[in-house]
Amino acid sequence: MTTEQISIGALSRQTDVPVETLRAWERRYGVPTPQRSGGRHRRYGPDDLKRVRWLARRVADGERIGEAVAALNLVEGADGEAHRPLLDAARDGDVGRVEGELDRAFGALDTLPALELCVFPALAELGRRWADGREAIAAEHLLTAAVEPRLATRLSAERRRTSAEAVVFCGPGERHALGAMALGLLIGDHGWRVTFLGADLPPEEAARLARRIGARLAIAVCTLDAPAEALMASDPPAGDVDITWVATGPGIESTPRSAHGWRVLKGDLRQVVTEIGHLTPE
Repeated sequence: MTTEQISIGALSRQTDVPVETLRAWERRYGVPTPQRSGGRHRRYGPDDLKRVRWLARRVADGERIGEAVAALNLVEGADGEAHRPLLDAARDGDVGRVEGELDRAFGALDTLPALELCVFPALAELGRRWADGREAIAAEHLLTAAVEPRLATRLSAERRRTSAEAVVFCGPGERHALGAMALGLLIGDHGWRVTFLGADLPPEEAARLARRIGARLAIAVCTLDAPAEALMASDPPAGDVDITWVATGPGIESTPRSAHGWRVLKGDLRQVVTEIGHLTPE
């Protein structure tokens, strides 16, 4: 890798971040971190280029720069594996450490980056270890049980400041609802007042409640292929012309974007939240 030192103008051109913005980031957050040349000019190295590009991507995705810097510091402090302390605590069955690591993640970061950088990678690795026989499933359950109350508390608080009703659920055969709960919480920032209905719920039952509360959006989160295929094989409940029915989640990645009346949203959690934001009623 090159060790060439470049000027702030060159750094700006290579990252598409204006010079004025780079200077503001440097003053307020210490990123980038210049070295002084013999002529006392600021010079920036490959690490600065990499860090600014990382920050620029997150800001372009809608994250505030302060949160992006906090996420960067968390990742760099853990050698790129911010989820590792949480993972190790769950594997050891140490509830106190798990709670402490969650306090650290959710204290330093907003909900979405805390989930992206710490919680979901730890859960994914626990799932892989269980699948190949290296880990007991209890570790994944321990971590899930520690995270869910935090999201539920935040979801309840979010409901008090939004007004457009939506229901979020996981369909028949689905057992894991943490991702659906996270999605329900995050779309609150886009004006939706979410009623979270949990896992293993037929769409007809979700529709019954949606009608009762006047919801205009119903989201089915599919984590498994077989339940997703069954859900996509049928139309959403009839008679709900005012309700937009959305299907999303890992289970629907191979599904066409329009399937039997469902609006299919693909991508990671951040992308799906952004797309649902475009559905917000005026």
